[in-house]
Amino acid sequence: MDQHQRQSVNELVNRESMALRSFWRSHLMVSIDCAMQLRAPVRDLVIGNNTAQSLNDDQ
Repeated sequence: MDQHQRQSVNELVNRESMALRSFWRSHLMVSIDCAMQLRAPVRDLVIGNNTAQSLNDDQ
């Protein structure tokens, strides 16, 4: 393999590597966003349950 072929292969590998990093970064961001959206209702439910428990304790 000559110098030009080696350089071409390196550029191709670098491009593929950047594309994969970009893909996984966006995939991670979407996953985090979904997790945060799922967390809010659970948090509200826990707050609601604690409030209901407090009301029951007062009786």
